[in-house]
Amino acid sequence: TATSQPQIETTLCGLAKFFEEVIDMIYVRIDVMIDMNVYVVAYALPWAMMQMDVLEGSCTRM
Repeated sequence: TATSQPQIETTLCGLAKFFEEVIDMIYVRIDVMIDMNVYVVAYALPWAMMQMDVLEGSCTRM
């Protein structure tokens, strides 16, 4: 288990960076999305931000 831990941490960091890119993309396209996916954005964005905080917490512990 000790050997697999760094891999998990690396994966979490990768996910955090991925989330950041996705959220940046969402912000860029928010005007386009607001009409179509207002509910998706309203529910998914806070969730994604929360997940990102958790993942970034894992990164800073490395």
